[in-house]
This record gives sequence, C-alpha cells and structure tokens, in this order.
Amino acid sequence: MMLQHGYTYQHLIPDSVLLNYFSVTFLFGNAIFWAMLFSLNYLEMRTHFPRVYKFILTGGVICLIAGCLTPFLGLALVFHFLVVWILVLLPVLFFAAIGCYRKGLFSATYYLSAFSLLIVTAFIFNLQLYGLMPLNVHSLHIMLVASVVEVLLLSFGLANRINTMNYELTDMNIELSQTLVAKLSAETNLQAKSDFLANTSHELRTPLNAIIGYSELLIEDIGEGDQTLVDDLDKILTSGTSLLALINDILDLSKVEAGKMTAHIQSHRIEDIVNSPLLMFRPLAIKKNNEFHLDIQQDIGVMETDECKVRQCLLNLLSNANKFTEHGFITLSVSANAQDQTIVFVIKDSGDGSDQEDLEVIFDEYSQAKASIGRSDST
Repeated sequence: MMLQHGYTYQHLIPDSVLLNYFSVTFLFGNAIFWAMLFSLNYLEMRTHFPRVYKFILTGGVICLIAGCLTPFLGLALVFHFLVVWILVLLPVLFFAAIGCYRKGLFSATYYLSAFSLLIVTAFIFNLQLYGLMPLNVHSLHIMLVASVVEVLLLSFGLANRINTMNYELTDMNIELSQTLVAKLSAETNLQAKSDFLANTSHELRTPLNAIIGYSELLIEDIGEGDQTLVDDLDKILTSGTSLLALINDILDLSKVEAGKMTAHIQSHRIEDIVNSPLLMFRPLAIKKNNEFHLDIQQDIGVMETDECKVRQCLLNLLSNANKFTEHGFITLSVSANAQDQTIVFVIKDSGDGSDQEDLEVIFDEYSQAKASIGRSDST
C-alpha cells in the first residue's frame, strides 16, 4: 500500500530522490520477509511442515537481503529478482496452508480465505494497471478494501486460536486437578495401609514371641525325653520363627512406604556380615542338594553400613537363588573396589535363568518371572 500510493515519497523521505528510488525494492523485500514470517508463525509451519518452514523462511531472508542490496545491484535487477521469488513462495505457502488445514488447524481456514482474496485483488489491480479494466470509484480502492478484509479475517483466525488455547488450558487445569486429587487420595490410602500394617505387625509379634519363647522352654524342660513331643515342639518353634520373620518383613515394608525406614550406619567386619546369614542359608542349600561356595577377598577389612539390612539382603538373594536351583551350585563372591571405594557382592547359581522378556517385568510390583518355576516351593 505504501508503494502503491506513494506514501514513502510524500511523508517519509520527500526530499531525497535517490532514497525514494531505492525504497521501492527495499520496502518490497521487507514486505515479503515479514509477510512470510507472519504466515509461518500463524500456520504453525515449524510443527506441521518443518522442511517447508525452512524453505520459506530462507526465501524471505533472501528477499530482505536483496532489497537492502538495491544500491549495489540496481533497481531493475532486484525488482525482477523479488518478483521471481514471490512467484515461487506464494504457491508453496498456499499449498502448505491447505496441508495445515487438513491436519486440523482450523485457523488455516481464515488464512486461506485471506490468501484467496489477496490473489483476486492482485489480479484485478494488474488488470487495471495494464488497462484491461476501467478505473472507477470501486475498483480504485479495491486494494485498500481487500487489505481491511484480510486483516479482519486473520484477526478472526487469531481469536479462534486464542479461544482454542484457552479451552485446552482449561482442560489441562481440570486434568491436573484430578491428578492431584487422585495422588492425594492414593497417598492417604498408602499411609492408612502402612499404619494398619505397622499396628497389625506389632499386635502379632507379641503373641508370636510368647509362642516361640514357651516352645524353647518346653524343649529345654523335656530334654531327651519324648522325642515325638520334641519334634512337634520343633515344628511349632520353626513355624513361629518363620512367621515372625515374615511379619518383620511386612513391618519393614510398611516403614519403607511410610518413609520412616532408618539406617544405623556403623563400622563392621565384612566377614562377620557375610557369615551371619550363611548360618541360616547353608541348611536350606543342603536340603535341595546344592553346593555352596564362598569366595571372599582376603583382608577385605571393614565397611560402613547397616549390618542388619545388608545381612537381610544377602539372605533374601541367596534364598531366591536356592529356590530355583536344585542339585547345582550357588556362589557368593565378595570383593572390594578400591577405585569406587565400594564392596561388591555377587551371587551366581546354576539354576534356570530369566528370559529376556522377563527382565523387563521382574522389578514391577506384583510381577513374577516364570510363574510355573518353583511354584511348589513358594509359600
């Protein structure tokens, strides 16, 4: 519009013929660049068509640079160069806008309407320019009227995008609120479950300790008397001890879930830590005819840790290895890594390993690999 009506000549630089001469292509190149940049962002071209976005943006930058080089290249050359580029960019932009509309961008409808109006008015303007259409009051200002309509159409498109974003933001806030409510509810339920397990475990440990204690006293009193009675008492003692260990595990689990599990870090001899769970594990290995080998580094020294938890972890891992191994071997290797200042415990067994698909689920809650294996040994 500034070029068509001569506003640059009248208001910006009326006293400089040379600058007015160069301003034609300079403003033309700027108009192409900013029109392309607006179109690319309006249509979200970077998201929908990244390659087209780069091509059109590069073309717009080239036009901007060409307009700035008018004093060096000449008005005619730059003007024809810009016309060629605009004839290349407009079809690409038009078909890209159609692609955006097909991908669900509703605001592309307004853009295509404004684009079509621009093409029609440009065609009419050229007909007037070459004398193929008579000039009158209506046709004289058709470019001005078309520009106003284009601005209105694009404004409607922007308003539609803003409303869509507001709806999406509202939906996201609702979803976030529901997620927060569900999270708070889950945390409340988890805390209630943990409290219940802790209270129940404490209530069960008291009578179990009494049963275990009385069983030991009765075995001592009977001595080498009625062997049948001693065997029955041993079964009661063994069952009570196993049940107490299970309840202790449940209590530890509830502490972990409640975030109240504490570690008592002290210096302990590594050999003492390892030998303690082995006293309970060796009879289990013998029962399933498994050979057990202990490979511990000499003079391994001490480590700063919670002895009870390390001992429990070793016993659980060794018991699991023994559960799925029969007439085989189980090896526990203990070594020190001087570089990382860590102690490495490695447990190997000759039992059935896990398939590749099982490795993806064995650490999920309530999941078990190869449910058929060892089923008879599970409790």
